[in-house]
Amino acid sequence: DGTPQVLVRMGSSGQPELDPFSHRVVATLEERRIPYTLVPVCLDPKPSWFYSITQNAKVPAMFHEGTVVDSSDLILDYTDFMWPSHSKVTKVRGQPQVATNFFQHAISLARGSGEVEEHRSKVLSGLRSAQVLVEQRRSKYFGGDRLGDADLKLA
Repeated sequence: DGTPQVLVRMGSSGQPELDPFSHRVVATLEERRIPYTLVPVCLDPKPSWFYSITQNAKVPAMFHEGTVVDSSDLILDYTDFMWPSHSKVTKVRGQPQVATNFFQHAISLARGSGEVEEHRSKVLSGLRSAQVLVEQRRSKYFGGDRLGDADLKLA
């Protein structure tokens, strides 16, 4: 029927459980008013079929009309491309990439992976940049008075 299916982690209760990456996808779909179906997938152990349809067997993944998109950043870009009329979000040049880079370093820092001091430095730099943007605009969102891609990427 053309409704995207979003694969997310299945919680112990059998219900969908949204990790930060899945939350970004769901928040974007909700904000853009794109209908979707959540499909909980048991990841412990991961089903063999999951490896055959996604590159890294990670959630979230989205299926839409024969296309599989398996990264939250790519899913956000895909929804913007496929449903441009649904995009109510503000685009401000450079900010989504800043948001993505900040998020990746924050996750790496939290996991203690890689060069911790480098990730810490990048996270602090990103926080300072975000603070300056918010103070300069004196607005609720990074891009002004409307929710933007940067806000969704940090959701």
